[in-house]
Amino acid sequence: MGFQAIWATSLVHLFPPKHHKRALPILREALSISPNNIRCLFGYAYVLQTAADWIPAAEEFEKISALLMDDLVDGLKAREEQAWCHWQATHDEADIQSLKTILDSLDGLQERGRDAARCLWRIGKCYWDQEGKCRN
Repeated sequence: MGFQAIWATSLVHLFPPKHHKRALPILREALSISPNNIRCLFGYAYVLQTAADWIPAAEEFEKISALLMDDLVDGLKAREEQAWCHWQATHDEADIQSLKTILDSLDGLQERGRDAARCLWRIGKCYWDQEGKCRN
């Protein structure tokens, strides 16, 4: 099981989305054996996200978030990805607020500048998308 998880998650991140088709069956098998395997859940969610399958991706990230509620690394990353994916599908104002809350958490952590920058960019992109919707 350990080798499968490593192989599958490696395929997810190696020149995405080139190897995602190969990674999916391995991820599904690994998750059937260990449904709470965080690395496999992340891998599966990233594959869905890359395919712009926004709601299922958001649901997978939400599962991770629930498993890692107080985790300031993977749990926070899962919450950010969940909000971003949900925003892509719905343009729900609550997702912008979620991203702002995550940004506040990231700003208080050492060595998380890159994560904070990505989150801030996403907040800006949400506002940009809102403006574009108003212009149409």
